[in-house]
Order: sequence, then structure tokens, then C-alpha cells
Amino acid sequence: MSKKKKLDIFNLFYSGAAVVILIGVIAKLLEWPLQDLLITGGLAIEAVVFGVSAFKYIDVENELKNSETISDSINSNVQNNLEDTSLSSNKTSSKYHLKDIQYSETSWELLEQMNILSITKEMYFQPDWINLKSNEYLRLTELFVTLFEKKLPTKETLPFLINFPVKILVNSIDNLELSKSHVISNSDFEILFKSFSLINSDYFFNKFIAEQTKDDISLRAKNDFEIQYFEVTSDQTRAYIKKFHNLNLILSPNLDFFSDNILLKGDVLIEYLIENIDLDNIDAVISLSQIVKSKSDYFKEKLWVKANNISYDLKDNTNYLLLKEFVLCMLTVNDKSLSSNLLFKKIEFVLKGNNRFNINDVVNYSNEIVLFGQDDEYSIKLVELFPSYELIKIKYLQELIQKLFTDNVGDVNSLNNLLNLSKQDSSEDLLRKLNYYLSKNNKSATGAQLSFVLLCKVYNNS
Repeated sequence: MSKKKKLDIFNLFYSGAAVVILIGVIAKLLEWPLQDLLITGGLAIEAVVFGVSAFKYIDVENELKNSETISDSINSNVQNNLEDTSLSSNKTSSKYHLKDIQYSETSWELLEQMNILSITKEMYFQPDWINLKSNEYLRLTELFVTLFEKKLPTKETLPFLINFPVKILVNSIDNLELSKSHVISNSDFEILFKSFSLINSDYFFNKFIAEQTKDDISLRAKNDFEIQYFEVTSDQTRAYIKKFHNLNLILSPNLDFFSDNILLKGDVLIEYLIENIDLDNIDAVISLSQIVKSKSDYFKEKLWVKANNISYDLKDNTNYLLLKEFVLCMLTVNDKSLSSNLLFKKIEFVLKGNNRFNINDVVNYSNEIVLFGQDDEYSIKLVELFPSYELIKIKYLQELIQKLFTDNVGDVNSLNNLLNLSKQDSSEDLLRKLNYYLSKNNKSATGAQLSFVLLCKVYNNS
């Protein structure tokens, strides 16, 4: 049986209309002037074809019947998908809900052949941005062109891209580059920030720096060593940052919507300053101590534990300014045991040469005779327990206290209490300091010293 080739008129109109519609979609994405005309024309042809096909006669040959059925199924699938997309794009709800759409393999291949996938790669596409208001999205589109020289699809085409049969590439915001600095308004900055927040991007804090310039915002690329901090109310803190962290700490715009995302603020900022202090810069240590005096004991302890020990020369007053600031700070500590412990660990007094001592070395006893025992029945001369160069140390501290008082660091009573000199040493204190003296200088006890030690132990154990 011979077969004749015959042009299928209906198939010609089906395929031709589909091509017109898809070209219209491309025109819509790229905003060509004829976008609406092409889509409307294609859909009109499809409507006419469907109307005429209602009166189509069915051939009795099974082979031809099967072929036409497959063709109708494919074209109907493409038409239905496009109609669903068109209806979805006209919705104006504030939040878009993704719709499950079924596509056949034939429509998938057809759309790929139309090069839709390569076209969308040339645009920045973010599905979550459909939740922006129309005016916000329009302004975001303009900002992307200005700041990054990138194009966004129109908001009307987002539903189509979201429901596209071939998965559309969602571009990474982190790949954006800011080639030069730009000045934008506060409202534009808020739109930009809101858009990036919708997609949970930390691009703002990793890639560029925002600075307030009068009524506008300056945006520029961020250097690796730069960190943004939020507005501080303390003039001392602001001056400290300007003097010692001018290059790496950049003040952020004072905008409420932006502040929650700036980690470096308040106590976190103070902790950062302590962690990154130049301990060899005495001016920096003194300045930061003046800041933490108004903070909790935690920050005072953190700073001074980290700081270098203070070697104060009693003869030429070397490091007096640092010692003075340390004492000022310790006077503001609420936990007195903490301040006493820090004083013992951090301050070292220097006499001639290598003669050094700390507060625990100072014998604070004004009488020449030491009375001890239950009824003070025992006595010993103070000079028999300690050499004269040990006993004179108390005078140096008394002179230091007077100097601090003169410089308005504190009153005499407060300074005596801080340095643990407000009351004379007891016999137990003298025994402890004698043992400390002998151990520190690697000396053996003399007869008088040994008698004092043994009698004190007998008395203390009785």
C-alpha cells in the first residue's frame, strides 16, 4: 500500500502559535517593545486552532490516529502551562505561593531549544524578592544597575521564572562586586538591606562598608581588616577608637533597622577593644582604663589581668602615670578581694638596682617590740625579725599614698584600705611575712626568728 506525504495544517498552526508565544515570553523577559503583541497574537492563533479542531474528522487508520493524539497532547500541555503562568503573573498578593505544575518531556525539550535557560543566566534572579512591594522591587532594579551593573527581571516575570519547567539558576549574591564607591539615600539603603535580608545574605557585612555622609549613605568595597561598629554614646570611647583603631573600626550609619545586625556595639565593643589593645602602648592602656572604670568589675579585671605588670620606681617615679590610673581603676572595683589580689599581682616597687618588692613584702608595724602569746607574755624586738631595709619599705608606700592623695586620686583612708595598710600587722601577719621573707631570699632562720616561729606555732595550736 503506497503512502503519500501530506502537510498537516493543524500541526503547522499548533507549532507556529507555540513558537510565537515562546518568542513573546523571551520578549517579556528582555522587555522588548512587541512583548504583549507577540504573546497575545500567539494565544489568539491557538484559540482559533482549538476552535476549528472541535470540528476535526477522525481518520479510521490507527497509525494516523495515534500520531494526531500524541501531537494534540504535546501542544495542549504547552498551552496549559503558558496559560497557568499568565494567570499567575497577574496575581497581586503580598506573598507568592509556589504552584506545582506538571511538564512533559516534550515541553521541557522545546523550552530548552528556545534558549530560555541561557537568557535567564544573564540576569540576577532571586525568587524571594517577589515578596518585595512593587515600588521597592522597581527601585532595587535601578540600584542593581547603578551599583553592580547587573539587570533584574521585571517583577511581573518572577512568577513565570519561579514556575519555569527548567530549573532557573538562582544567582549568588556573594559574587557581586562593588567596583567603586557610591552615595545613595537612606531609603535606598533600607531597600537594599531589606532585599538582602530576605535571602539571608550576610553580604552587607562581608563585602562592603556603609558610612553616613550627612543625609546620605556612602557604600564602598570592604577591606579585609575593616570591621563596622555601631554608634556609641561615650565621647571617651569614640575618641579612643579614633586614636587607636582609626583604620580598622568604621562607624556604621545610625539607623535602627541596621543596628541589630552590627555585632560590634555596647559591651561587645568594649570587649573587642580590650582583646585588641596594644599593651606596650601605655597611653592606650590608660585611655582604655578610663573607659572601663564606668563598666562592671568584669571589664576592669579583664583589662588589668591582660595588661603588663607595673614596675614603679620609687626614686624617679618611672611608670607613675600608669600606676596612678591602675589605682584609680581599683578604687572603683566593688569586689575588694579582687582589687587586693590584682594589686598584689600587678604592682612591683623598685628601689636601687634589682631591689624589688610587692605589697606582701611590706611590714606594717610601728612598735619596736612585738608582743605575742595568749596574754602577750612573749616579746621580741622587731629588728630581730626583719632587717632594717625591710622595715623601711613602709615609708616608701606612705610617701606614695601622700603623692596619690595630692594628685586627687583618692583620700588617705581609701588608699590605705586599698593597699592593705589601714591597720597594723598582727603576730600572725608578721609570722606569715617572716616566712615569706625567708623563702623569697632563701635564708635560714636566726635564733630569734626561729624562737618566734616556734612560739607562734605553739600559741596558735593551743
